[in-house]
Amino acid sequence: MGLRKITIVAGIVVVLLVFLTVVFQNRRITITVTTHSSVKTEETLLAGFPDPIIPIYSAKDDFVTEVPKKIFEKVSVGDPLAVFEKIQEDYSYQKAQADYARSLLQDGAAVQKEKEIATQLALNDLKNTIALSPIKGYIIRASAIENTFVNKGTVLFELIPEDFTFLIPIDKTLQERLKLMSGMEMPGAITLTFPRLGLSVLLTDVNYVFRDNQWCLSISGARFDGSIPSKEEICSLSVDYQTNDLAWIPSGFLVNGKVQREDGSWISVETIPVSEGEGAVNEGLILVKGLADGVKITGKR
Repeated sequence: MGLRKITIVAGIVVVLLVFLTVVFQNRRITITVTTHSSVKTEETLLAGFPDPIIPIYSAKDDFVTEVPKKIFEKVSVGDPLAVFEKIQEDYSYQKAQADYARSLLQDGAAVQKEKEIATQLALNDLKNTIALSPIKGYIIRASAIENTFVNKGTVLFELIPEDFTFLIPIDKTLQERLKLMSGMEMPGAITLTFPRLGLSVLLTDVNYVFRDNQWCLSISGARFDGSIPSKEEICSLSVDYQTNDLAWIPSGFLVNGKVQREDGSWISVETIPVSEGEGAVNEGLILVKGLADGVKITGKR
């Protein structure tokens, strides 16, 4: 009997503990909101890219024998980028020149014209053995490799002009927040950081372009101070939000994008992403926009 009583008592204790745990975890509390005027947040944006990107194609099927320019090097108009094997083209051009010279001495006007055209075609083929830069700018991709065969139409290089712009696709929500920020007197409130380049860019003016069915932040290449972005460059966007309706609240208070007032009514709020540093300091809390200072809200602990 004693053992049975102990078992029953133990069972009751377990049930009671479970009950108290559930009650405690689901207990609602009420807090008074304290808003902040400035909070630094951070979002990582992928697939930022320079624009325009100019591809350089192979004009022939042949072996690449020399690649004098490498990725991220500066180029000028007419700089050789890749050199192809040209034994056949050299021979054909010299032969065409010799044939044309003989025709000037021996043949009539029609034959001379034919030989002249053949010489020009042979010269064009010889010129095609060297891929030249059509712009003054930078190499952001180099796929040409010495002593390898490439097919006609293969992309050998991708270039950007000196006056390139850098585009960062952004979603509509972030765009609206940045538009709100750009209308305020807050120098240095928006910062782009490029880890690979070791570069930070303060945005005093926020410009947008619509590209490939999406809005993009547009940054002048002059802001890169000579650093050359890759075709796909990662950057982080830090925003020092300065409004009067930012507040840290327990994460359990947020229900489907809304927070409940003490009187039972609901307030729609926007969750603001924060940097790791801010999140670590305020562990268990989330940053929301849309609450007034002093309002009482209720939610799960």
